[in-house]
Parts: sequence; structure tokens; C-alpha cells
Amino acid sequence: MRWLLAAALVLTVAACGDLRPGLRLGLRTNTTELLTDDCPADPIPAIRVIRGPDAEVWFVDVEAGSEIGLVWPVGFAAWDINGVAVVHASDGTVVGREGDTLANVRALDNVWPDALQVCAIGVRTYR
Repeated sequence: MRWLLAAALVLTVAACGDLRPGLRLGLRTNTTELLTDDCPADPIPAIRVIRGPDAEVWFVDVEAGSEIGLVWPVGFAAWDINGVAVVHASDGTVVGREGDTLANVRALDNVWPDALQVCAIGVRTYR
């Protein structure tokens, strides 16, 4: 009976396909919570999620075609899932995948000298 259960488990796992865990990618994130509620009402220009060198995730201004520096809130992370870069919010929600255009990101421009601090995506604000 044990070998039957073991065989059933092996077949079930095999039927699930690729079960490799995701590979963590570099994503610039804040190390402490943002201590302000002053998130702008208007979104930044639309950005595209791209994979940069050295297993990092970058963002490009869709209209200008130039890289845009972003710092994401505490707990955000990027993963390579089956060859696609995926950005996750602190609650596990998928923010965007490699190639996606994000048009609803709001960010502060006075926190970092070289990047915008993301403070909201759509109606959801982050600290």
C-alpha cells in the first residue's frame, strides 16, 4: 500500500510541470517604511518592466524610452518565474511582469536624489 501511495505522489508531482522555485532578482527597495502620507494624486508617466543585466529588474519610461530610477516600498520583491521577471508587492500581489506597461504608479520625487519613491499603485498606497 505504501508503494502505491508513493507512486501516486510521484505521478502527481510529475503532472504539475516545472516545480522549480523562482530565482530572486534585484529590485531597489526601501529599507524602512516611508513616513509620509503625501503621495501625489497623479501617476508618473507609464513605465515598462524590463530585465536589466546582473539579474536585476529595471523600468523604462514608455514614451521617452529612457530608464527611470524607482525605489519600491519595503517588502516588494522581484523573481524570475519560469524565465519571466515578476514584481510582487509586499502582500504578494503581482505588480507587473517583464514586458508589462504600468500606467498607474504614483511616486514621490523628493526622497532620493537619483530615483522616485513609489508610494502607490492604483488606489493602493504603500508606506
